[in-house]
Amino acid sequence: MNRKIIALAVFLAAFTASLWLFLPYKPFIDNIISATEKNTGMSWEYDSSDDGIFYTRYYDVKINGRETGDVSFSHNPLMLLRKKIRVTSTGIYNTDAVMSEDSVRFTLETAGQAMDYISKPVRFEGRVYLEGFLTATEAPSELRAQIAKAIMTTPIGELAFENVTASVEIKGNMINVLSLKATGKTELNMSGTVHLDKRHPAMSDVQLTGTAGVLGIRKNMTLKGTVGNLHPIFN
Repeated sequence: MNRKIIALAVFLAAFTASLWLFLPYKPFIDNIISATEKNTGMSWEYDSSDDGIFYTRYYDVKINGRETGDVSFSHNPLMLLRKKIRVTSTGIYNTDAVMSEDSVRFTLETAGQAMDYISKPVRFEGRVYLEGFLTATEAPSELRAQIAKAIMTTPIGELAFENVTASVEIKGNMINVLSLKATGKTELNMSGTVHLDKRHPAMSDVQLTGTAGVLGIRKNMTLKGTVGNLHPIFN
């Protein structure tokens, strides 16, 4: 009996090792990428790729036309059977994510300058950190952001918001901004909606309302326009 158990264990170990060594990983990952493009509206381009037992790597990736850097997919038979892949990227955006056909759970860190498609009238400085869960199912997606500094040109002059945090919920093309806050000399407290353009995020329609504290005076504030061309209004 013991010999049979040992023989079975050896067979299972050899079978698992063979799966790991000989499974065609890249076509499987390409299928996940294609499904993700279809479900999320993203476009994915790259210059070249290579793969091995532990990874599949794509070089000079562009997502929705924007340079991202090099993207690596870590894989093993268990994750593939669960139809999940771990993804990391290095370059302009440093990302760690677990991706399946219909969802992505991720963290992302970049510099404010990398958010240059948001340019009117806002620019970012310092560290930008995002974490979230994006899904193509009926469940809402969630996203949280931390931004070291945001500088906005307004009708009353240039305002610098520090320690900016945001919490949003996404369902379909609608983003509900549950909270947009900043602390420091200039305070900010806003909420509202963004109608998402998945292929051209800078064209997403923004409607936010709330207050801003300027030199100790609290003013009602509205942000409207598109992500790439916002119009701050005080009343």
